[in-house]
Amino acid sequence: MRLVRGGVVTAALALTTVVATAAPAVAAPPSNDTYAGRTVVGSVPFTQTVDTTEATTDADDAELNAQCGAPVTDASVWYQVTAEADGGMVVDVSQSSFSAGAIVATGSPGNWNVLACAPGAVAWSAVAGETYTILVFDDQGDGGGNGGTLVITIDVAPPAPTIDVTVNPVGQFDAR
Repeated sequence: MRLVRGGVVTAALALTTVVATAAPAVAAPPSNDTYAGRTVVGSVPFTQTVDTTEATTDADDAELNAQCGAPVTDASVWYQVTAEADGGMVVDVSQSSFSAGAIVATGSPGNWNVLACAPGAVAWSAVAGETYTILVFDDQGDGGGNGGTLVITIDVAPPAPTIDVTVNPVGQFDAR
């Protein structure tokens, strides 16, 4: 009986040592965590879901945000899209599990020209053949955390609505 009890104690101690010294499992940052690893969008509409909880922030993020002024650019990821035609384009990140924002720019690190930046969704006037860089980030608008499930859609903006106005040739005024 003593031998069995001693074996159980030894096994329990060994298991405790293994659990206590095991390295925690850490997920890797997404592949488009940096400008150099940006996701090149082949065609629009484009939709992607990405876990950004391990995404980082670096000097390229800060440089681009210097022209935007977002509160922070935590858990950021990068995209690149080339416009197929002249007209409006939109980036929508409003369906993400965290408060996400986006910055759209032309150029590259050291030579940015920001076209649009906002939380939730941004739109800009695109020129056919022009390449646009998009930085999507956690702006901490929800009070905390580091990223989450990003849902990004890049698409052509819908056409502007048309408005028909009819004016009554006999105007009336109610003084009340």
